[in-house]
Amino acid sequence: MGKIIKALAFDKTVRIYVVSATETVQEIKNRLKSTREVTAALGRLSMATVMIGAMDSYDAKTYARIDADGLAGKLYADADAYGNVRAYAQYPTVQLPANDKGKLDVAGVVGTNGFLNITKDFGMKEQFTGQTELVSGELGEDFAHYFAVSQQTPSAVGLGVLTDDTKVKVAGGFIAQVLPGATEEIIIQLEENLKKIPTLLGYLQEHTIEELLAVLANNTEEILEEISVQYSCTCSKERFIEAMAALPMNDLNEMVTDNTGEEVICHYCNKAYDITVIDIEDIIKNK
Repeated sequence: MGKIIKALAFDKTVRIYVVSATETVQEIKNRLKSTREVTAALGRLSMATVMIGAMDSYDAKTYARIDADGLAGKLYADADAYGNVRAYAQYPTVQLPANDKGKLDVAGVVGTNGFLNITKDFGMKEQFTGQTELVSGELGEDFAHYFAVSQQTPSAVGLGVLTDDTKVKVAGGFIAQVLPGATEEIIIQLEENLKKIPTLLGYLQEHTIEELLAVLANNTEEILEEISVQYSCTCSKERFIEAMAALPMNDLNEMVTDNTGEEVICHYCNKAYDITVIDIEDIIKNK
């Protein structure tokens, strides 16, 4: 099982989150039967989302959406503060040749022209939504740009997924944020520490996220909490019935007249639910 480590560093002037999520990203790949490129994109998106979710109180929910010109279409992820996360791509099976660096073309499936949207739901009537333009489609830079513009928090974000056609070998990342009170010397030291990790995936194949945290923090870390990370879909038959209640009455009556129910499939986890004629009659009765 993966985990997030939340920590402060440099005398509480830098906030650092590190995450390992190999099994979680493998589950996303298995559920969606996604290609390598889409798996890498959804892995990065889900890890960033679950780290952002870990920043909040335990009744909060974080939703991330990418609307861009990538071949995978719209990308979604949502997470709570307990490390539960799921992700979905509109077209999970698209394939692309390697990019000009010989790596998976994540930007090609995500897109470079479009927007990253983050919504925070704290269980109240109003939600907070921030939106920023994509800057690269590689997602690490895009989330760093989001933090800088939407939250005015200078941040370094690293996200990496190593996968082949069937197996996710490594998935991990970090968010390091400079807080008020950080001196110029601390910022320079953090930048130097980041240079010690020339390739995140290469580092994570040989080291733990605890070691990654120590390098980023220059061994000044104060661990606040560890949270397990796992795939979790919140779908249920009851939720789909609630959604069907919004259908026009004519459509519902037609299903009853034709004596046909509906099979609905969750886009996230591919689980199928049978909505029977009796279920539809109950919807009509309660409308």
